[in-house]
Amino acid sequence: MKAGNIHYNCENDLPKQIALFPLEGALLLPGGFLSLNIFEPNALEMIEDAMMSNRLLGIIQPLSSGTDNFSSKLYEMGCVGRITNYNETGNGRLLIVLQGVCRFTLKKELVSKKPYRIAIIEFNIKDLQEHENSENVNRENLLNTIENYLVLHEIEHNWNNIVQTPTPILVNALSTLIPFAPEEKQALLEAPDIASRAQTLLALTERSLMKQTGAYHRLH
Repeated sequence: MKAGNIHYNCENDLPKQIALFPLEGALLLPGGFLSLNIFEPNALEMIEDAMMSNRLLGIIQPLSSGTDNFSSKLYEMGCVGRITNYNETGNGRLLIVLQGVCRFTLKKELVSKKPYRIAIIEFNIKDLQEHENSENVNRENLLNTIENYLVLHEIEHNWNNIVQTPTPILVNALSTLIPFAPEEKQALLEAPDIASRAQTLLALTERSLMKQTGAYHRLH
């Protein structure tokens, strides 16, 4: 897996512990991107510390909605991201872009004097593979459902570009961009492989269509 200028090939390329950035509704997948506007003092310090070390952060969701993200209970799985873009806004904020490297399982949070959370984690090393097998993905069914979703919501899109996008990139991009609920995004994150994630994405999108139309149907 390459993120920015760095190749991550094995577990030895990754740290044993990492700063955690709890964010409700945030989904970062291996190879994917997440843009963030940083303004809270503890988060600003965390980003600055990461920039001075390995540029890596652990994005993870809190279990409960509306709680303090820096003290709440967390899901067990998150995704490590590398800061590949860093900009100061001039008003005390930071705009950063994270590229997903590898999913992880939270093992133990550490006591720290820092104003942010640090934990020991276990990596899903399979995520470091550059290419995922997408042969078991029903691409035609997925494209039909996604097209229905885009048309129903009147979302501007370039269908030719979507059709030409490789399946793993398409599945991960749609998983990130469609505004699913936090628990639904967690299900997409925890899908063991691209075929399982595509199946979950299809089921969630169809359910969303059913809720909004009364019954799922083809729009053309």
